[in-house]
Amino acid sequence: LTHLRLSGNVCGSQVGTAMGHMLLTNSSITKLDVAHCSFSNSGAAVFSEALQANRTLLSLDLSGNLITQEMGLRLVSTLIRLRGESPLTQLVLLQNDIDPA
Repeated sequence: LTHLRLSGNVCGSQVGTAMGHMLLTNSSITKLDVAHCSFSNSGAAVFSEALQANRTLLSLDLSGNLITQEMGLRLVSTLIRLRGESPLTQLVLLQNDIDPA
């Protein structure tokens, strides 16, 4: 399995946290779409940790969740800090609680 699309399933933060933990050890998924799954900051925080360990994920779509600006910045800062170490080339955070200004 290289692509997993769960978008539109209202899973909540517990599933978000479980998905993040799965990414810590998964070495086959390259594209994960969990848009509009009602993940909050707690789920996104585990994704931030997973991005530091995962070496196969290329695309992560977290659009339409309940992620705040602070957590969105944390995800982006993690990727900037990992420049060259993380294979992730696409992080989508559209339609979250992030101020465009």
